[in-house]
Formats: sequence, C-alpha cells, structure tokens
Amino acid sequence: MESQNTSDVMAAVDASGFGVISALLLLLLLISLTACKRGDKSNLPGPYWLLGLGPILSYARFLWMGVGTASNYYNKKYGCMTRVWIQGEETLILSKSSAVYHVLKSSNYIARFASRRGLRCIGMDEQGIIFNSNIPLWKKLRTYFAKALSGPGLQRTVGACVSATNTHLDVLCEFMDSSGHVDALDFLRCVVVDVSNRLFLQIPINEKELLVKIHKYFDTWQTVLIQPEFFFRLDWVYKKHQQAAKELQDEMGKLVQQKRKIINAVEKLDEPDFATELIFALNHGEMSEDDVRQCVLEMVIAAPE
Repeated sequence: MESQNTSDVMAAVDASGFGVISALLLLLLLISLTACKRGDKSNLPGPYWLLGLGPILSYARFLWMGVGTASNYYNKKYGCMTRVWIQGEETLILSKSSAVYHVLKSSNYIARFASRRGLRCIGMDEQGIIFNSNIPLWKKLRTYFAKALSGPGLQRTVGACVSATNTHLDVLCEFMDSSGHVDALDFLRCVVVDVSNRLFLQIPINEKELLVKIHKYFDTWQTVLIQPEFFFRLDWVYKKHQQAAKELQDEMGKLVQQKRKIINAVEKLDEPDFATELIFALNHGEMSEDDVRQCVLEMVIAAPE
C-alpha cells in the first residue's frame, strides 16, 4: 500500500512538472511569434524589440532620465528621427526642424504622447495649444497664436529684445554672486520672460519671481507627463507636483485679471496684443477663463523658442 501511494505521489509530481514545462514552452512560443511579427514592423532607427523587453526598457529610461534628457539620449544615439516606446505605444522622437514641420502640417498625426492625468495636472488637457488633442479647439486657438507670432507682433520683436536686454543690463549687479560672477543663464531667462511680456501681455511683472514658478512648472511637467496610472494614486506625491504647477497657473490667472482691468479702463486700444485678443474672445463667450489663462501661460513660457 505504501509503495502504491509513493507511486501515485510521483506520478502527480511528474504531471505537475509536465504542466509547468508545457506552460513555459507555450509562453516562449507566443513571445517568439510576437517577436517575429513585430521584428520588421518599423524601418525607423531605435532600440530593439528584444522579445518585448525593449519597450519596457525604453519607457523606464524616460521615467528615470526625464522626457527631455531621454529624448536627447535617443536622438544622439539613433539620429534626428527615433522610434521608441512610451507606455507600450510606438512614439517618434524628432529633433530636426524639417521633420517637426512635416508632422505639424500633416493630418496623419493628431496627438502628442502624454498621460491624460498628467496633462490635467499642468492644465494642458484639452487646453492651450502645446498638448491639446481637442482638434476643433486646437484649430480655434491656433489662429490667435499665429496672429500674435506674425505681422505687427513679429515686427516689434527686435525692438522688444533690445529694450528688454538694456533694461536688465542696467541692473546687471542683481545677477552677480558674491565673487562678482554673472549668472548668465538666469540673466538670459529674465530677458526672455521680459520679451514675452512686452510682446504678448504688456503688464508689470517681476521676472525673477515668475521664473521660480516657471521652473517648478517645468519640473512638474517633465515628471507627470508620462507617469503610469498608479503614480497619480499616490496622493502625497501627486499633490506635491500638482501644487507646484498650480503656483504658476494661479499667478497667470492673476495677471490675466490685471490685464482685463486695464483693458476695461481704456477707452481705445491702438494695437491689441495676444492677451487682449483672448480677453475679447472671453468677453464674447468664445472661450473660457481657463483657456485664456493656459494660452497666456504657454505663450509666456514658450513663445521665444
């Protein structure tokens, strides 16, 4: 009887082991078939598929290094047009102006990669123009940006740049450290923000204080842009970044309200600037306050580029 029980146990173990081996072989077969199917799918340069490991490593690098640094890494390694994977989706990283122009002019590309929860955190979910995937609204807002970045506005750029540079050169000592060295990067950033304000907003601002909030906003932008869903369930982490982004959003909201009061107090406007055109649209019910605030925010921080 004991010998028979031992034989039954051995047979059960053998059957169990055979089942595990069969499952592993089936898994390997599925991975191999997937690899063969995906192997030559894209002719663009980029990291290898590696039986599904490539997309995981690609996404992990973006989370680890940040969007900007990881993009520079892949463009430097594979060229100006690189295919990577972000959250399992094939994504193109472009660094050549002609390629970017092609994408912007083509109707085959309708969205930029990003987590929707992340975009909501920085106010770009179906708002503004940079990451707005609401095509009808994007086209509507684009007309305001195009008008501001061409025509009379463009003709005033040189004068605004000269005036802003001279203004900050007059207070160059404020950009010096204790050893007398000038923080050139901080100086240039203040000049750029001043130029943006002179061209698109035209109200008094403190460039240095605004730059601190812009820096926090960019850090948050890069952090939350492609995070997986579980990241946003960690309230103590998410709320810290949300608050950092909200500082700049609230500041821009105050500046828009200040601009609105100035417009209402003036009887006639000679040349409406970007913010003025948006506020007119707001007054006529053509866009929301959040749309106006986000458009002004994006123009101030990104237009000079």
